Amino acid sequence: MPVEINLLSKREKKDKRVMYVLGGFAALCAAALIGAGLWGAALDRETAALEEERMDRQIEAAEIRGDINELSDEDQMKLAEMITEMNQKVMPGSAVLHEMVRLMPPEGYFVEYEYNFPFDVYIEVAFYEMPDVAYYHRALEDSGMVSQVTLHEVTGEDMIPEEDEQEETEQGFGFQSQPAMSDTAYLPHYVAAMTVTLDPLGVKAFQEELEEEGIEGTEPAPPAEDEENGIEEDDADIDVDIDLDLDLDIDTDGEGDFQFDEEENTDMPDGEDESETDLDIDADIDEDIDEEMNNEQNGGDE
Repeated sequence: MPVEINLLSKREKKDKRVMYVLGGFAALCAAALIGAGLWGAALDRETAALEEERMDRQIEAAEIRGDINELSDEDQMKLAEMITEMNQKVMPGSAVLHEMVRLMPPEGYFVEYEYNFPFDVYIEVAFYEMPDVAYYHRALEDSGMVSQVTLHEVTGEDMIPEEDEQEETEQGFGFQSQPAMSDTAYLPHYVAAMTVTLDPLGVKAFQEELEEEGIEGTEPAPPAEDEENGIEEDDADIDVDIDLDLDLDIDTDGEGDFQFDEEENTDMPDGEDESETDLDIDADIDEDIDEEMNNEQNGGDE
């Protein structure tokens, strides 16, 4: 059988990974170009729509200006009056809220605050005591920026019977050491619903007053000072430092010398002089023990 001998050199295999990488990169570039083209076309359409809308608005504004120019003097006066009336109905919310919070009792707080155009404010205020409702209602009526206050209703929380409260608290949701409700002070809340009608002129005057004073809120004034002594009038307490030194010596032989030394240093404010008091007390005590014993023996013999 004949033997075939291949004398040709072996061919080298080509690496196709580079071709795959280049092909993928080209596909990504093509996809990016297509996406950029589509996005640019969308932007162009949106820009054209906005430009068309802007032109329409400009045409409408030009027509309105033309109508205003064609108005008679009487119509222009009516338009100016309407604009002035509308501006007067605009309420400064910050000034109104500032005044309504200032008039509120210390323990009250807003549950709901709703402004209804043009001059009504619906509020729900919570208090701990019923007299606070009457106090706040009267304070709002006396305010210069309020023309009318309408009280709709006053509601309170439902009180749980004391026995049910104690049972619920003793269970304590698994906590054995929880105190009973009767041991703590329970303060119910009373919610008052009111409608406050504002006075435009009063609100405007109050806002101008705030702008002139340049204040954001009402703060307590600093305590007045006494011009002569330079002491504040509100300071009713005086700090006094007292140092006491006691020395006591006792003799058990029947004679005792008691020495009592007291040093009192009082530091007074405003630079007053310090005072020191030294007290020395010497006492000599003589006891006749033999005489007492003889008296006892004589009494026993009799």
